[in-house]
Amino acid sequence: MKRVSVVGAGIMGACAAWRLAERGWRVTVWDQFEPGHRRGSSHGRSRIVRKAYSDPRYTAIMRQGYPMWHDLQSRSGIELLHECGLLYFGDRSGPNLATMADGLKDLGVDHAFVEGTALKACFHGEGDLELEVSPSDIGIWQPEAGWVHAERATRAALDLATAAGAEIRRGRVEALADLDGDAVVACAGPWIARFVDLPVTVTRQSFTYIEARHRGPVWIEDSPLSLYGFPVESEDCTSIKLAAHCPGPPFEADCEEREPARGDADLAIDFARRRLGIAARVVEEGVCLYTTTPDEHFRIGRLDDRTVYASPCSGHGFKFGPWIGWALAEMVEGHAPAIPS
Repeated sequence: MKRVSVVGAGIMGACAAWRLAERGWRVTVWDQFEPGHRRGSSHGRSRIVRKAYSDPRYTAIMRQGYPMWHDLQSRSGIELLHECGLLYFGDRSGPNLATMADGLKDLGVDHAFVEGTALKACFHGEGDLELEVSPSDIGIWQPEAGWVHAERATRAALDLATAAGAEIRRGRVEALADLDGDAVVACAGPWIARFVDLPVTVTRQSFTYIEARHRGPVWIEDSPLSLYGFPVESEDCTSIKLAAHCPGPPFEADCEEREPARGDADLAIDFARRRLGIAARVVEEGVCLYTTTPDEHFRIGRLDDRTVYASPCSGHGFKFGPWIGWALAEMVEGHAPAIPS
């Protein structure tokens, strides 16, 4: 039986381990912290999953990757995917809306243009909140979208991997060459530059929960800040999550400080005032990390004859987790899946 070491137990490493273990590889997963830790990019309760992208290359990948979330959910027997739809909206002059619509149309992905009262209705769903729109606002509604429970999804993939024979070990890997086996997969997230010479910047990202009862779609505002949000995360939940995709301040991944800082909630509070017409009451704050490339594209490749790597994050990698795991397994076995550059 061939052996492979997977470095990193976030969503990418977990899904790679799952795929490889089920293909008959003897898998060892290495992580310097306990699975489910909150020091990287895969923790927390929610991440958006969608096919709609302003860059059609990622829409094309998600046509293949989106059903893999259903597969992970079905195989694990755990509710992971909440398909509530996506509303992507902003001023009609914004270039992202046009390129997104073109990509969805060309690839045959179900979507609709909405504006005015239809735009407000798509956001409204069931709850207390109304979206405030201007005459120049339009939106794209995409039904095959929603959110996944991040920590449960990562744990589910690791559980499937261990059920197929994988072993999870806690330990800090200093060099990939120190690992035994026929293959190595590096999915080290914010620590990837320790192993692979990649142009990445690690930043500290904040997210904020405000008091609200809202059951509707996930949403993204097409703006320089790319503010986005979620409906309530359970039937008895009384808060919604908001965050900004724009990179935060640079951060050292080994720094132990992960507490919210003064001002972290300001963008969420401003969005609530400007778009939701409410004075937000903050009930929870948190921090995660982005590992961003200069063009925000994925970096997935081969380091040497036995080593492949993935650092796709750039703040939008989680939704591709099952697909990335499959792609890395393909590469380990000598195949070449189509990957955007």
